[in-house]
Amino acid sequence: VLSVTDAIAKLQDTMVALDKAKANQAAGTGGTGQAGDWQELPELPVVVGASLVPVIPESTAAAALESQTRALLREVAGLQKQLEQLQNKLDDKDETILELTRRLAGAETELRLYREGRIKPDSPA
Repeated sequence: VLSVTDAIAKLQDTMVALDKAKANQAAGTGGTGQAGDWQELPELPVVVGASLVPVIPESTAAAALESQTRALLREVAGLQKQLEQLQNKLDDKDETILELTRRLAGAETELRLYREGRIKPDSPA
């Protein structure tokens, strides 16, 4: 098990070796590179507290991303529908408020006219 400093140094050595292997492969000289499954590269260091991250195939990752995207789009569509319904309810409430405001204004006018004596109270039937 290596310390973090030793692990960084070993990773730098690995990167240098990888660069050399790529250069050799590109130049067609020495080293087996990828064809040899990168066998000439040094082992990756083991770092205390580091965990390996599992690698999944690209197709699996793409399918999971597509599935998540579809789920989020469905959720957005549902929220848009809910927003439209709430907007309609709000519009209905606005109309109700306007109607009640008109009726209240009429009642206030009638009360003012009654108090001023300009209209008589309704006689009982």
